[in-house]
Amino acid sequence: MPTSTPIRFDLIGANDRTRNALQMAFAGRARGSCEFANGDAADAVIVDLDGIGARTEWSRYRHQHPQRPSVLLTVNDCTVPETAIVLIKPIRIEALLSAVDDVRRRIETGDIDAPGITVRATTETVVGPGGPTTRITATTRPSKREATATSQPTSGSQGRRAVAASSSAAAYPAPSKPAPPSGPEPVRDYRDVCGHLPDINCEDLEQVRQRSFDAEGTLLDWLRRAQIRSDNMRKPIGLNIQDKDVATVSSVERVARVILSDEILRSNAAKRFIASQVRMTEIASDPPPATQKLAEPVSLEALLWKMALWTYKGRLPAGTSVKERVYLRRWPNLPRLLEVPDAMRISALLVEQPLALARVAEALQIPQRHVFAFYGAAQAAGLANHAKREADNLLASVPPRKHVERSFINRVVGRLKRLVA
Repeated sequence: MPTSTPIRFDLIGANDRTRNALQMAFAGRARGSCEFANGDAADAVIVDLDGIGARTEWSRYRHQHPQRPSVLLTVNDCTVPETAIVLIKPIRIEALLSAVDDVRRRIETGDIDAPGITVRATTETVVGPGGPTTRITATTRPSKREATATSQPTSGSQGRRAVAASSSAAAYPAPSKPAPPSGPEPVRDYRDVCGHLPDINCEDLEQVRQRSFDAEGTLLDWLRRAQIRSDNMRKPIGLNIQDKDVATVSSVERVARVILSDEILRSNAAKRFIASQVRMTEIASDPPPATQKLAEPVSLEALLWKMALWTYKGRLPAGTSVKERVYLRRWPNLPRLLEVPDAMRISALLVEQPLALARVAEALQIPQRHVFAFYGAAQAAGLANHAKREADNLLASVPPRKHVERSFINRVVGRLKRLVA
């Protein structure tokens, strides 16, 4: 293929934002040497492995077009065919252009089985004449021919079959399967935390609105307001509703002392209280007041988590978009939190990669109310938030370089000031 001819890339597993980010990179630094194409018109393929269903779609693509070079984009190392070019996100423009050059060389020489590489931008800073730069490392894997030659037995049909089987497994790795359950799970009714409502069409804004719940004025809302006031004043805050002590919240210690029982909290979770019924007072005494002496301290995170579950009951917090991607700041301490069905699987997915809530339920094949309940609890406990745009995390930003000429100009200006003075 002539160097002036653009390489036509098919694109799998990427949304419009990712496609636009790659297109901007190709139109800029790549100077028109790449373009996108579909199906039989493509020369190579770029796969975003982090997209839902991307691995399955790419496996089918590999069987249909086994001779096309592959460039894989992913946030983590993964088991892939040894001839693929893997770019670890966030991707440096230089690494992307290097991958394009490698694809061009493979197409021109016909060497489709050339060794694959894994490229990542490290955090190591190298200071050179042009300023600080980020080092890019590449790890080369052995080609399929080399791996076969080193592992092939000297003779015997059994050895030849083993080599063929290992080569096939390396080229097309089997998808990972979940481990079978160790035994039947105990049956439990989760209606008190997830409700019983069926799935909705997340493309219908009216259905999404009806499945949302505004928690303003509820116990959850007033507990969060007490948390904010405690954080601002750096002191515990006592919460009293309708002349009854509810809890003392200490944002500094991340604990709360709750006077009411769980049964009372759960039965009153959806009730609303106006400001005239609520009183917040600063707790300055040590030890705490008599009403707090019998109350054991509990984690503030655990309290807000269970209050959100009892308040929303599988509904979405008002204002939540099911199409925007969300993520977990960290793993919840699930053994110490009120149980939510599928919480472990949802946590594992959202910690690894931000996803829209509708796609979480689709990917895990679980009821939407499980996902909505989990997100409402995680948001109330401060564990979940909206993610940045995917395009912001796809390409790594270039570190700014120090302007060498500016320091020279500053010296000249300083010298002139001293002469004038």
